[in-house]
Amino acid sequence: MAMGIGMMVLLLGVVSSLAPRPAEAAKEEMPTFEMEEVTVTDTKISKPVLVQEVKPEYPMVARKAGVQGTCLFKIQVLADGTVGEVQLLQSAGDPTLDEAAQKAVKQWKFKPGLSGSKPITVWMTVPIKFELIKD
Repeated sequence: MAMGIGMMVLLLGVVSSLAPRPAEAAKEEMPTFEMEEVTVTDTKISKPVLVQEVKPEYPMVARKAGVQGTCLFKIQVLADGTVGEVQLLQSAGDPTLDEAAQKAVKQWKFKPGLSGSKPITVWMTVPIKFELIKD
């Protein structure tokens, strides 16, 4: 299946082609794709690699209430490896979990995605799971 660079979307974990796109992306589509790497007209496109992960803090109010869940975010990884826009696609079912996860994800650092050898901005979908461990 032939795709232009503007039509590719990087999605990790969950493929969500129905997710809304930000107004900025409508002006200039950012590369995305569903595989480890894609070749388009002799140019290899590769996904970003997480190099610094900040773990979210489990909110004490949610922990005490026994609340668990998984948030799903669509994140923009900029060409400099920082996280740009963060969109909540699916709530963990508790706003304190969603907020804690979003705060952590915004601090992540990546080795950026590449088009050939040029760093590019891409979108990724990432889940953040909050789970209480029983002793």
